[in-house]
Amino acid sequence: MTRPAQGLMLAVSRWETVPADDLPEGQVVFGVAWKGTCIWLVNEDYCTRQLRDEMNDQLLRLAGDGLWIQVWFHRRPIPASSGSVPLLASPRAPLLMA
Repeated sequence: MTRPAQGLMLAVSRWETVPADDLPEGQVVFGVAWKGTCIWLVNEDYCTRQLRDEMNDQLLRLAGDGLWIQVWFHRRPIPASSGSVPLLASPRAPLLMA
């Protein structure tokens, strides 16, 4: 991570700031996956231009150079339960309270 991005563009993930009205009601951040990309729409009232640009620099390095990949749960097979390991459940309360 200390090296600059190599520009391999193996994957694309970005933050884009948008007006609150462009997001689903009550959402501050909303992920949109499209054709192998993941764009995070962030309410412009909660994110400065500098933060967005710095995060995009990190995402260019992480996703673009293949240091991080996203695996969406609905796209991979559900493993068979062996009974010895408990199944993970989603939290009852939202992780982000806005």
